[in-house]
Amino acid sequence: MHQPEVIDPWGRAVIEVDQGRRFHAEALPLDLEQLDADVQWALQIRLELPDKQRVETRVLRLRGQLAEVIESGVIDKDDPTLGGLFATAHRLISHPVPPGQMSHTDAYEHLRHLGNNARAVAAIYRMRRARANREKGHTA
Repeated sequence: MHQPEVIDPWGRAVIEVDQGRRFHAEALPLDLEQLDADVQWALQIRLELPDKQRVETRVLRLRGQLAEVIESGVIDKDDPTLGGLFATAHRLISHPVPPGQMSHTDAYEHLRHLGNNARAVAAIYRMRRARANREKGHTA
């Protein structure tokens, strides 16, 4: 009995046979025209980044700000639930390559990692500060 075809993530027809095993359906002639068109479209995509100087400036600022929050002791490096966050922050702050020596894309990626980590650390800082203020009887 022939099972219905399904399509795999790559758009190829797959036939499911006994015991859940799957095999690619008989190969059809490749549509090279469509392949070329899809490749051309994929490779023409361009993402615009802010100019490198602005990215480098933000990298340095975020490194400094993240270092200040980490040095405040808001995250204990020995805390089993937050040790990974601390380690990541420390690695990002201590990145061995100065932003001026990174490629534009690498500086941007480093900035994104710094931003994501700083967001998490700042959220913990805010929560702990609010809790401390509540415990002291303050409201902010």
